[in-house]
Formats: sequence, structure tokens, C-alpha cells
Amino acid sequence: MVTAAKDFNRSIILNLVRNEAGISRTIVAQRTGLSKATISGIVDDLIHEGLLVETGKASASSGRRPVMLGVNPQARLAMGIEVGSEGCHGVLTNLAIEPVRSASRPLPDTRVETVTGVIADLACDLLSGYDRSSLIGAGVGIPGIYDDEADWVTLAEHLGWRKVPLRRRLEDQLLAPVVVVNRTNAAALGEKSYGAGTGVNDLFYVRLGSGIGGGAILGGKLYIGVSGSAGEIGHTIVEPNGQLCACGSRGCLETVATTGAIVARARQKLLRGRDSRLLEQAGGHIERVTWSLVADLAREHDPVAAEVVREAGDYLGIAVANVVTLFNPALVIVGGPMTQAGTMLLEVIRERIMEAAFAPSVKTVEIAGSALGAAAVSIGAASMFVDEFFEAPLRAWLRHTRPAAV
Repeated sequence: MVTAAKDFNRSIILNLVRNEAGISRTIVAQRTGLSKATISGIVDDLIHEGLLVETGKASASSGRRPVMLGVNPQARLAMGIEVGSEGCHGVLTNLAIEPVRSASRPLPDTRVETVTGVIADLACDLLSGYDRSSLIGAGVGIPGIYDDEADWVTLAEHLGWRKVPLRRRLEDQLLAPVVVVNRTNAAALGEKSYGAGTGVNDLFYVRLGSGIGGGAILGGKLYIGVSGSAGEIGHTIVEPNGQLCACGSRGCLETVATTGAIVARARQKLLRGRDSRLLEQAGGHIERVTWSLVADLAREHDPVAAEVVREAGDYLGIAVANVVTLFNPALVIVGGPMTQAGTMLLEVIRERIMEAAFAPSVKTVEIAGSALGAAAVSIGAASMFVDEFFEAPLRAWLRHTRPAAV
């Protein structure tokens, strides 16, 4: 119990210094109620371990100037990795979630063995030249549903996975703690703490790309639902009896508003003879029309490219309007590869939300683009381990006993 109490007090002090940079031992004692002797012993230990540093003396009009404390962000490292159907992107961060290195690797296929091997190679690249013992863990964001209780990837349609024990396999290869999370949830966490959602406790992040996902932060906490599938806005129905979706339902948002759906609609319009620079840019071959080409020409107001992006934006706006009506968030953040189409897509989504959502909810919601961009998933995945590093001792103590200063 003494050890647990000491861990609790260490965590209190570490989190206090983390959240209030430039704080003295005296203020720590006042805020925590711990004795000066206890504060002195724990702070000295944390300085010796490299977790805290003395940042200088405070300015004072008179008397002895107190020495200020701060967290040493370089003391530990965290890793965040995003898994996509075509490749993996990773980032190595310090304790301030500042990237110190990033790297990407293509995926030749999406077999579990291939993906875990690529992640292991990517981790080696990221850690090259660093002390591996300073790595506190790796967060991995996947395009699928992760069930914490069953400890497996329940379903990842775009990877072709069902019931995959990914966390255990990766821990065996990385020899480090691993947490697996839906990549949109990871992005929501990243934006909440370090991006467009800083200081916002109720927000919804929607990721637009080859798939469509959502991540909900409610009351400052990530909401994943009973089985980890909360936020799957891509599988809400927007066209009853519409196209068959990969999930088995018909008319899901993903059948009409993903990058693939937009490209398919653009090709159909070209086949009907619509005037557009898309065909010229594709060398006269309709099958060479890609999402990147559509996005580039949409920004230049090409009639077909702009039209198909607006059509997708209408569907997306309707779906997100329902989220705004149901959850009344303060902020909706739009991110993912589809934002390559520029501000037009965000404007269409915003207009549709303002038209379709419940009026009282619309009055208080802000619609914004991602601040972290393509790094949102990896940054958010890494942040999960940093938060765990600082807060786990507090949670463990609170689960078993009432906290007491010792």
C-alpha cells in the first residue's frame, strides 16, 4: 500500500507540473496538501529519473525567488501508427506529443502477417538512433472496430479482417506495450488535445476518404459504445434501398460519399458526354480518372469535378446534421483525404448541416477543418500512451481506495 500511495503522489505531482508549466515546489505543496518533505523527496526522484527539470527561478519583487519545475518532454518517447489499405504512417513523439520523427511504408497486401511485419519495420525506422527503453508504448490506429473486452479487431472491412488479435501479435514483435484503436477515434483524440478541438469537451470528428468514420468526444472522453463500434457514421443509411455496401446493408453513406463513390460518379457523367477537363487530364482514358485528379480540378471549378464533390458534400452534410441533432456537440471537425478537394467540400457540408440539423443544436455548433491533417491519426494514437503514462497511477489508486496524502 505504501508503494501504491507513493505512485499516486508521484502521479499527482507529475500531472500538476505537466498541466501548469512553471510551478514551484511550494505551490505544489499548497495544491496537493502533501508535506514539504514528501514533495522534496518525490521531486528529487523525478528529476533524477529525468522526468522533471528545474526551469529557472521565478521573478519576484522581493524575497527569495522560488525554483520553477517543468516536465522534460524528451524523457520518454511514444509511437503512433496509422494503418491504411495501401500503407502505414508512423510518428515518434516526445511527452509533449511533439513529433521527433515520422516515416511511411507501403503495404504490398493487407494480410495480417504483412501488416504486422511492415509495422515492425516502420517501428525500427522510427526508433533508429534512440534508446528503445525510453519508448512507453505504441498506439495503432486501424480502419475497423476494435473490441477491448475480446482483445481483437472485430471487423476491418477495407483490410479484410475479422477477429484478429492484432495487439498481442504486435506486442510480440515490438516488445513494447501496444494499444489498438479505431483510427477515426484516434484522430478525434488527437484533435481534441492537440488540434482544432483543444479545450472542447463535446465534439465529433468525421474522417472522409476511401471509407467514412466518426469519432465522438463526449464530456471530454472518447465514446466508443458497448462493443467499440460507436461513430460508424459511414454505415448510417442515406439512401433506403440504395447500393449494396461492403457491410451488407444498402444505401450506406459509404456507397455515395467516399473517394471511390465520387470517382465512379464522375466517370458515369463523362460516359454520358459531360464536358470536363477530367478526360483530357486522364489522357482520354476514363478508367484513369482518380480521386486526386477530381480533387485538383474541383478546386479549379471544373463543372463535373465540382458537381460530384458537391453531391458527396450534400450526403455528408445530411449525415452529420443527424449527429449534430442527436448529440448536440460544440464542434464538428472534418478531416481525412477528401479534404484535398479544398474549402468547397467543407462549405457544402456546413451549409447542409445548417439547413438540416435541429435548430437549437445548430445555434451552438461550429464546423471546422482538421488542424492536424494527415498526422491526426498517428498523433492521436501516440497521445493515448502519453496520457496513460501520466494518469494510470491515479486511476489505479482511485479504483481501489480513497486517495490520501502521505
